[in-house]
Formats: sequence, C-alpha cells, structure tokens
Amino acid sequence: MVHILEKAREPVEDVCVQLDAERAGTDPKVFTRIHIHFVVKGRGLSEKKVARAIVLSVEKYCKRFARPTLLRER
Repeated sequence: MVHILEKAREPVEDVCVQLDAERAGTDPKVFTRIHIHFVVKGRGLSEKKVARAIVLSVEKYCKRFARPTLLRER
C-alpha cells in the first residue's frame, strides 16, 4: 500500500495496520472473520488515493484476501 501511495506522490509519513480476527473453534482453525483497520498519516494526503491504495492492496495484491468468501463482510 505504501508503494502505491509513493508512486502516486502522496506524502506518507506513517502507516499502522490493526487487525481483529476470529478463528473457527474446530480444526482446521481457519479465520472466519478478519477486520483490518488502516491508519495512514501524512500532510495533505488525498483520502481518495489512500482508499484506492487500500482497496488495491487488499483485493488485488493480497492473494489471501482475493477469496470472495473473505470479502463478503466489510
């Protein structure tokens, strides 16, 4: 995500990713719910470009989240 924003010439100073997840109670203990919260800091950041970078990072470049069943709940 940072690379996408840097290519868009956005002044990213810091990025923090917070995760909250739940796993199945039985084997295989796969993740049943994952909530990702991005905190992106920088002066004059474009909210639209940050949102687009997050969507691209999660839906296009992260193979784990490319599974449609994981993208249902937002």
